[in-house]
Amino acid sequence: MGKKSNPQRRLFLDGNQWCATGIGFRNLALDEAGFGDTQEEAIVQLNEPGPRGVEAFEVGGFCRQCTEWVEEEVQMDGCRDPDCPCQ
Repeated sequence: MGKKSNPQRRLFLDGNQWCATGIGFRNLALDEAGFGDTQEEAIVQLNEPGPRGVEAFEVGGFCRQCTEWVEEEVQMDGCRDPDCPCQ
């Protein structure tokens, strides 16, 4: 048998999509991963610059009265926008 290579990244099927990860991948909440319909798409997504994980998202919710988006820690029974119809 030949010597086994030591790759720095891994590529595998996850359900019906390809997933590209670093070798130390543990889970999606902690580590970077790229997904795609093809191996190439998954690799491109993994290599795209920018934040990953929670920092890549705006956290909040929708106003219960007018359904406008409001940021995290804003009262959800009303909207902060003084021009909002729900005020």
